[in-house]
Amino acid sequence: MSEGPPMEYELVDFIKLSLSSSDNVWHSRRFEAVVVPNLCSDILLGGPFLSHNHLVLDHEDCTCMDKSCGYDLLNPRVHVTPPPPPPWDYKLLHNDVVAELKAQLLPHRAAVDARCEPLKEFNMVAAVRDRIEKLDAAKTLKALDIDYTSTATLTVSQMISHT
Repeated sequence: MSEGPPMEYELVDFIKLSLSSSDNVWHSRRFEAVVVPNLCSDILLGGPFLSHNHLVLDHEDCTCMDKSCGYDLLNPRVHVTPPPPPPWDYKLLHNDVVAELKAQLLPHRAAVDARCEPLKEFNMVAAVRDRIEKLDAAKTLKALDIDYTSTATLTVSQMISHT
């Protein structure tokens, strides 16, 4: 502490302020704080602040509890992040869903089968033959398109050269 005569201040400035805990869980009620230059601490809180915010100091236990919510300002709770859920076993989940669908829809199968016409048998040879014919037709059309485009280009260029 400095020696000498005590300094006198004229306290005329104040600000409206609200404080929060270090983990931002607890917030004080808004209050007016007097601004004091060269104060020995950043902020001094007195009895009116403690009373207004329902705070109780226990010097023996080193706690400052808010009676309204039970929060301890001097010993904030450590927030533990829960571990991430285990990765899904999608194959197992898929099998469960399929089994449940079969169980739920089995009673309705007879009614659906009665209303629908039966599926025709699939002929693999016919499907392959049909696909080959479609590919051959596409190849033929592309060749005709190239011939037509080159002929049309020659015709247009011949028409331009004759003028």
